[in-house]
Amino acid sequence: ALQAKKLAKEVAQAKTAELGEAAYQVKTLQEHISKLCIALQTNVRQREQAELASKGANSRLALAERQVTILSHRSRDLEVAVKSERARCEMLSGQVEILDRRVSEVRGWLETERRMHRKKRVLPVIE
Repeated sequence: ALQAKKLAKEVAQAKTAELGEAAYQVKTLQEHISKLCIALQTNVRQREQAELASKGANSRLALAERQVTILSHRSRDLEVAVKSERARCEMLSGQVEILDRRVSEVRGWLETERRMHRKKRVLPVIE
């Protein structure tokens, strides 16, 4: 019976040691789980921030694309307007050349008239 008591005491001590080791392992695992939870929460916050930043960037990109489209249309409109104005300038240039010739013709005619008028004053007409 003494031996059984001694054996029971040794078994109890071994069980207590096992329980202590198991408790230590549980505590270590709880600490590790706690650290993992903190890391997971940090990761989730970072992901959410990245998603918000991505949405913002996508919105800015969409706005920039719309602006590029608008500017492209304006550019085409301006190209058409420039071609139209060039054609108008060429037409006006042709009209200016015609008017220059007419002015020259009128000046020549006036000069001829002036000379004729001067001759009439200087030399009286003999009848």
